[in-house]
Amino acid sequence: MPYAILPQEMVDEVDSAAANAALALAREGAALIPGATVHCMRTTAAVWQAILEYAEQVDAELIVAGSRGLSMIESTVLGSVSHGLVNHSHRPVLVVPHKTG
Repeated sequence: MPYAILPQEMVDEVDSAAANAALALAREGAALIPGATVHCMRTTAAVWQAILEYAEQVDAELIVAGSRGLSMIESTVLGSVSHGLVNHSHRPVLVVPHKTG
């Protein structure tokens, strides 16, 4: 299948919308935890690596991550942020299960 070449403006618009949606969702979750802060950044590293690096910079007491409820096969193929955090963090990590139904 041929790949489409998208105008940079369209890519930037989609990227900005995705970043805004992620930030809104993170703020919604942080509002449930007194004293929690939210930080949003762009990275070329694996997401879990970027989170761990930032947690080290700010000396985070706890890392909270959601799980998307991927099957074992999906998780293996797609990778897993929560899996990377749990297996590589030297800090406590709380994984909140995906809401079903």
